[in-house]
Amino acid sequence: MNRLARFISLAGLICLLLFSKAFASGTNSDPTDAVQLYQSAVEAMHQGLWMEALSSFETLCEHPEAEASLKESAWIHRIRLTLETQPEQVDPLAMEYGEAFPHGAMARQLYETVGHYYWDSNRPEKAREYFTMAKQSRVDQAQLARVLYWEAETALEAGDLDRSLASFLELTQRTPEQPQAPEAYYSAGRLYLENQAYDKSAETFEQLREAHPFHPMTRRIGTALGESYYQERQFEQAAQAFLDALPYVEGEAEHKAVYLAAESYKALQRYDEAVRYYLQAINLTKGTPEERMSHYGLGWVYHYQGIYHWAARSFGEASGGEDELAQKALYYTAVNHKLANRLDLSIEHFVEFQERFQEGVFVEEATYEYAVVLFERGRFGEAIDLLRELAQDIDALKRPGDVLTLLGEVYFANGEYTRALQAFELAETHQAVAAAAKIQARFQKAWVLYINQAYAQAQPIFEGVFQEGQRVRGVSEEDQATVARLASESLFWSADAQFQLRQYGEAAASFESFVTRYPGHEFLGAARYAWAWAHFMNGEYEAVIEPMEAFLSNYNPPPIALYPFDTDARLRLGDAFFATGAYDQAIETYQRAYGAEPGGDYAMFQVSNSYYRAGLEMEAIEEFRKLLRIYPFTRVREQAQYNIGYLFLTLGNTSQAVEEFERLIDQSPGVSWAARAQFAIGDAYYNAGEYESAVEAYQEILEAYPRSSYIIDAIDGIQYAMLFLGEESDAEELLESFLESHPSTTTADRLRFRQAESLVQSGDYQAAIREFEQYIRVTNREASLPAAYAGIGDAKRQLGDRDGAKEAYGTLVNQFPGSEQRLFGLTTLGQMALEEGDLTGAIDWFEQLQDGDDRFRVEALLGRAEAYRRLGSEAEQAQSLELYSALLEEQPSSLQARTGLARLYMDQGKLVEAREVLAPARSVGVREQVAEANYLHARSYQLEGDVTRARNEYEQVTVLYEAFEEWASRSMFRLGELQILDGNVAEARVWLDRLMQTYPNTQAARDAQTLLNAAQ
Repeated sequence: MNRLARFISLAGLICLLLFSKAFASGTNSDPTDAVQLYQSAVEAMHQGLWMEALSSFETLCEHPEAEASLKESAWIHRIRLTLETQPEQVDPLAMEYGEAFPHGAMARQLYETVGHYYWDSNRPEKAREYFTMAKQSRVDQAQLARVLYWEAETALEAGDLDRSLASFLELTQRTPEQPQAPEAYYSAGRLYLENQAYDKSAETFEQLREAHPFHPMTRRIGTALGESYYQERQFEQAAQAFLDALPYVEGEAEHKAVYLAAESYKALQRYDEAVRYYLQAINLTKGTPEERMSHYGLGWVYHYQGIYHWAARSFGEASGGEDELAQKALYYTAVNHKLANRLDLSIEHFVEFQERFQEGVFVEEATYEYAVVLFERGRFGEAIDLLRELAQDIDALKRPGDVLTLLGEVYFANGEYTRALQAFELAETHQAVAAAAKIQARFQKAWVLYINQAYAQAQPIFEGVFQEGQRVRGVSEEDQATVARLASESLFWSADAQFQLRQYGEAAASFESFVTRYPGHEFLGAARYAWAWAHFMNGEYEAVIEPMEAFLSNYNPPPIALYPFDTDARLRLGDAFFATGAYDQAIETYQRAYGAEPGGDYAMFQVSNSYYRAGLEMEAIEEFRKLLRIYPFTRVREQAQYNIGYLFLTLGNTSQAVEEFERLIDQSPGVSWAARAQFAIGDAYYNAGEYESAVEAYQEILEAYPRSSYIIDAIDGIQYAMLFLGEESDAEELLESFLESHPSTTTADRLRFRQAESLVQSGDYQAAIREFEQYIRVTNREASLPAAYAGIGDAKRQLGDRDGAKEAYGTLVNQFPGSEQRLFGLTTLGQMALEEGDLTGAIDWFEQLQDGDDRFRVEALLGRAEAYRRLGSEAEQAQSLELYSALLEEQPSSLQARTGLARLYMDQGKLVEAREVLAPARSVGVREQVAEANYLHARSYQLEGDVTRARNEYEQVTVLYEAFEEWASRSMFRLGELQILDGNVAEARVWLDRLMQTYPNTQAARDAQTLLNAAQ
């Protein structure tokens, strides 16, 4: 109905109203001027004289004698004519009308008319205001439903979704039976859906279905209700709602219902139904842009089913175009070809992706995955080029850590280890890399070092990854799982690196920590096995038992075992029982490995040894014989045969022992065990008193086994046997004879060295020097040269040739920096420098010793401290004090440190402090340093002037420590000195004569003679 028609209708209503009013008052008075003015205005309006009519109505609105009903009619006409002629003035007039007639009978129709005017003028916000005013006027149910509906629609058009929703809901609650209610329910449900209030949307649609089950609007809720359930992730209800709606929808709505039903079934993992409806959706949209979405969804269904080649085909169907869907579809086409192991096709599609898309959300992912495929294909160079190009703008990457980590892995695979480490280090330190990715990079860096056997460098990194993994917070659930996995594996590999570094104690502790922290880890079995092995290698055999038994009780061997871990574990467990003396358990454990290959022979061998250790010699012999029968070619064959002979020897059965040893020699004449058996034959005869047979057996070693390590022992055996026979034997002649016959053997080399050593031991230092020098000229064994120079130095020092000794030690120190003897050489050179008063030189030697090896740190610090003490200046004595104090803090029981510090205090006149330092060292046994401590204690009293205490303590030294001639002789000298100072020359002579008789070759004896001469 247009505005003019509404106006005429309104005018007729007003006329009727006027008629009734006139009838009511006509019997009392004539029509007033107001009525006449009203009638003329209405006539002018009907004649189209709107401005004239408007003017009359305006006058009438202000007429003082007009009745209220007449005035309200005038206002209605005035507002309506203003709406037609001057609409911009309607709002203030309407407000003024509302104030004048708050309960006007015609207000609702007026407000509705103005509201529709604004709606038609595309001003929904103004329209909504008037429909709201109409709602607040006098209305019945039908009128209320109508104005609420328009209030909601105008608010919706104005973009005020909350107000629109409120009006629709008010309509359904206040006028549920009105014709507008079903549409209001539906509209409210749609608004909830748009506001993502999916639960309320579904609830509203269900209310519509319950309240108006047969209304046409109810049939329209199918897709909307399905969408609500779908968005609420109630996929079962969503799918059913879409299917229920299919009979009532067509065109785009039908496609939407089918497509979303497929999506719902995909989410429910009901892939057969999903495939059916995706295919139906494809058929409904053939040749349209919407077809690609269905192919894309179908691709995911095939992907989830693991049918990767079908998934690649479906994604490929969706990859046409240049939009984001095309980019994603092409990316997943390549990825699914990769998963289907069709790497060439995967590479082909990744190449196509690079050609078609240079920017977009999937460019980084596609480049990364392309590099992964090239990496797996072994095309490392191309993968490196891709990743390096990607890493050039690392700050712009979403996953910089993954890119750098993969680049490191490819470098590693390509043998570029330095660059691999650089890539991992960059990933570890770059600020754009996420915490989880940094941890991944550190782990990979450690792994590269580990694989390259750089265990010392890898271990602390693994340990750091483990520690950091315990502290990481605030990352995604996926990253948290990755960090937790890397932390656990890092603890394992840290322990393994410690094992490889032979840090067995630390490795055992780390493996134990792993087992405790990760009882369900896939590495648990390996950790228990390695934990036991670490204890085994550390000689902690009791500690081996628990983890090894746990390993065996939970070990499930694979169908094809590359290494028999269970057999090895049983053998090591048996070894642990064996080492701890639990021979019954050892036998039981070893016997469980009988028949194993490899390892069964070793198990039987150890059972035999366990019987022997348990004192069951005959059982041991029987088990050894069984071993030789079952495993005739075992690697312990010779040792088993030897042990049989040895057991008979221990049982006193010499003839049987010799027979067993001879059997070994006959069966394996060229092995080292044959020489050992031959020597054992000699020992058997020797122990039985058959010395002639013993000599023959020993001589057989010299003739048949000249390279054997038993040559020297055989010569000794010959010498002792011939002595028992009453025949003189010269071991040196035997050595010389052997050396002439076998000048180039390794044994000959060892014999030459032994010959030189024997000369030192016999005191023939000149001959020893000649032999060592000859040895140095002819030997090929570089490893023995340091010991030879050390021997020359020791011999020359004994002869008093200090310069020659220092030259020999100097050669040792300078030419053999890595030898063990060098450290002894430095120690000796330092001591000689102290003896000669070359204190600066002594400090230099001891500093070199301190830098050389921690094992000699104490000797080096003691030497330096003593040298600084003797230098005597205040600064040097302060250094001496610092060194002695540091040593005593580390080793409070060090007697040398205590006596050295006491001497320093005595030099400084701090006699009380000297005695305090010496006190703990005076009663810790009978040793030379204890004797020195007691001497110095007595000397402190003498210097303090307490002669009585000094004399008593000196006498105790002469009695308790007379075996230590230096301190006993010095004490005697001091006793004689004290007697002379007291004027008792006769008593002094007694002490000094006794000193010279008892310890004639000491410095104290020479000093005593000088003192006596001076006292005469």
